[in-house]
Amino acid sequence: MKSLLFILFFITLNVFSVGSQNMQAKYYQKIDFNGSVDELTGMLVFNSQEWNYVLSANGKEKPALNGKAMEVRVNSLFNFRTLEKGFYMDVEYLLSGKCIIKDKLQMPQWEILNDSTKKIGNYNCTMAKGHLCGRDFVVWFSPDIPVVCGPWKLWGLPGLIVDARSQDGVLEIQLLSLSSEHIDLVEPVVSKTVTLEECKVLLKKSMERTIRSMNSDFKSRELDFDATIDALMVDKSLLE
Repeated sequence: MKSLLFILFFITLNVFSVGSQNMQAKYYQKIDFNGSVDELTGMLVFNSQEWNYVLSANGKEKPALNGKAMEVRVNSLFNFRTLEKGFYMDVEYLLSGKCIIKDKLQMPQWEILNDSTKKIGNYNCTMAKGHLCGRDFVVWFSPDIPVVCGPWKLWGLPGLIVDARSQDGVLEIQLLSLSSEHIDLVEPVVSKTVTLEECKVLLKKSMERTIRSMNSDFKSRELDFDATIDALMVDKSLLE
């Protein structure tokens, strides 16, 4: 795992010009829970060593893209990754509020299908499949942009992820544009973080309180988290 991470980091550091500058990729992101659709705009600011993906609803709100703005804009959804320091930060919304996870970075596992290629926009792309955040994904990444980053929590391939879809149809992400920008990329500034395991505990307690208030017969039966998780959140991995 560590050796693969080092190899991918070495490739991006020495091959791609973004090692000395930041790039900005704009994405369309759709979340579809049983016909209830949320359409979002995502901004990925990245270089060879770290990246930050920030979401806003329907493009109506300009995403916060630096640490100072993150501190002010408490409602921002972001996913920050740093190879150099080896950790990630994710905002997760619970039923009773939100938590910001800060934990050790771990390389996702992908199966690259080298015989499945196509052109998406101006970029030559290769297919990969993987299991991430409790769901099976099919993604297309472009070796034309040889960095390991991608939108949301999707990363770890030898090229920027330009298209991603969960096989259950819940999540869809598509690259809209890519440009070189003079923009700061810093670690989000937050007042309090929790580990992934601590967030899992908070989530389960939040779900228990919500379902208890909805079901008068709660005490007479065991709570089935698996039966309710799809309707409550995108990231099922928090309960794995």
